[in-house]
Order: sequence, then structure tokens, then C-alpha cells
Amino acid sequence: MGARRRCCCEVICWYFVEPFDQSLSGTTDMGANWNEVVGDWGVIGWRCVEDYSAGGSTANALIITTQQQPLASAGEQYLSLDIYDPQTGDIYYLYPACTGTSRKGALEAKFECLDASTSPQTWDVTIGTETETMEIVPNEFGWVRAICCVDHTAGQAKAWMNYGVIAACWDDSADPGAGRYSGFGHDNSGRDPYGIICDNYFVGELWTGDQICYDCFCRCRKFAPSRELKLTIFGATGRYACAGGASTPMLWDNAPEKQYWSGQVQVTGPNGRTITILCVMHCAAQDPAEHEGQNFTLSLDFVDNDCCHMNPDRCDGAEATVLSTCVPFNLVFGPYEATGPYGDLNCRLCYDPLTELEITTGEFWISVTE
Repeated sequence: MGARRRCCCEVICWYFVEPFDQSLSGTTDMGANWNEVVGDWGVIGWRCVEDYSAGGSTANALIITTQQQPLASAGEQYLSLDIYDPQTGDIYYLYPACTGTSRKGALEAKFECLDASTSPQTWDVTIGTETETMEIVPNEFGWVRAICCVDHTAGQAKAWMNYGVIAACWDDSADPGAGRYSGFGHDNSGRDPYGIICDNYFVGELWTGDQICYDCFCRCRKFAPSRELKLTIFGATGRYACAGGASTPMLWDNAPEKQYWSGQVQVTGPNGRTITILCVMHCAAQDPAEHEGQNFTLSLDFVDNDCCHMNPDRCDGAEATVLSTCVPFNLVFGPYEATGPYGDLNCRLCYDPLTELEITTGEFWISVTE
């Protein structure tokens, strides 16, 4: 059983882990920590299987743990399960935020093996209304890991496979409900000899109320922004005045090598020249205590210009400023400054310093909101 909150001042993250160890091995009784809702579950050789007695498996098999998380973090869970030797056509499920020991919650994470004949294997991972196709490499012993993460407060859910938070299937409008239980299952009715062979079930709360435990969402303090944000240029003066009010959607990219929000702002100056500003925003895993939003960084690239000569620290991963707030979500970056005609000869945003020397200074700021 996992850690519990202790008295007085110490706060410990709640979790429950089931290694299906030797104490259960060789029995169809899963013990007091589990309720076999559908199917015949058991433990063989320190691994959980279904159908234990007859082999051959049960359609839509479901098992739910009797362990419930604290009320304060209801509906906020991180789940994982190791699966052995998946075959083409296999379907596995994680069930977060179950409302009881025999009732599933509002969401399920579905893991469907499309092709196990090659390495990497091809899987479809679905949660809420979102599906991502993923290329998964089993470990050297033939195991893969299914993972999901749900947040009732934010109304969001993610699911992915193997380790890390890479190419997560993310539905930012999927409320799992306030269930405090969890479980897993499969729909491999033709599987022989068992519908599932699994190990190392884990569920933990995302937050204790004051500290991050097993979170998988990017956060500004406790607030989790959505997949689509909006970037707006404001406070534009002088040489950069024409950029004021320009905006772009900032969209989350699920590609494994990316994992960030990105967008493009186009600004056309009085001289008819259009400059494209490429914007990329990253989020660190945890929010430092100094000020709200400091864990977000924004990088800019100007095409086909170099407007970062005088602002290298601003253009290359600048932190959100102290003007930022988490609720309402408003990250503020800047100022991006033009300090004079000779330092910015390659920047033709709004004005051309080679031909319009009378406007020598200016600045702009950037906000990112929902």
C-alpha cells in the first residue's frame, strides 16, 4: 500500500503499487486490494494473468483496486501498468478515477496493438476524443508500459506508452470525474493462454494540495494550460509600433523531438515589408517559487531578418517576467528593444534602419493567454 498523509506538518504523496509478488503467486484470489469485476484474475509466477483457471481469456475483463486516494485529490491520478509480450490485435485499458470498486469512471485509456510483428511495434493510444499512433519498442524482456494521467480540476487527460512523457495523447477538454479508485483490463477474448500478462501496477495522486507528486501536466502553479494558447504582441512603440496587436495561435506539438507550443506571427510594416516571427514556448516540469510563470520560456526567430542582435537573452529562451499571472493565465515576456540604428541594422521589423534613421528606438512585449 502507498504512503498516506501523516499528522502535523509532514505531507507525503499517496500512492498504491502492486508488484503481484510471491505472496499471491499460484492463487486465483487477488487479495483484499482488488475486486475482480469481470473475468477470472490470478497471479502466476509473480505476474497477473486473466483467465486464470481455464486460459483463453475473457472479453472486456476488468479489475479495480479497493485502495482509494485522499478526498482532496479525487479525480487526479497517474496510472501505469507493465504488459508482457503484446500481440497484434491486443487491446488493453487503464481506468482512472473509478467511482467505486465495481464501477468505472467517465474516462478510459485504450492501448491497441496494431502491429507487433516488427520493432518498433505500432500502437494506437486513445483517451477522451484524442488518438495518437505511436511507435513502441519493448524492453529486452518483451515488456511495454501503458500510462495515463488525469486531472479533474483542469478537465484534462493524457495517455502514452513506455517511459517519459513523449508523444502523449492529450485531450484538454476531458473531465475524468472525481473518482478515487482505479483499475485496468483488456478485451483480448481470443488470446491464448491468457488475455493479459501484466505486472507492476501503480497509481498515485498528482498533488497533495501543496506539492507535486506524480504530475504529467505543464503547470503555472496549479493551473494547467490547454493545448491551444494565444500569443499577442502589445506595448509596441517607436520602431516596433506596427507590431502592436499582432497575434497567433500557439499550438502544442506532440512530436517526440519537440513537445512545445509554437506559432508564427506576421507583421507588415508601413513600407509593405512583412516579417515572420517564429515563436516557441517550453514549459519546465515544476514552477519555481520566485514568481508565477517563471517555468515558461519563449524563444523567437525573425524570418528573414535578425532582430535578436540586441536582445539575445530575450530571443533565446527568455523566462516569463514578474508581470505574469497563472489565474487568469497570462504569461508576459519582454521587453524586446531597439536601442539604436547602428545596433539593429539587420532588423527591418516595421522600419528599415538603413533608410529610416529618424526612428531609432522602440520596444514591444508579448503575452501568452488561453
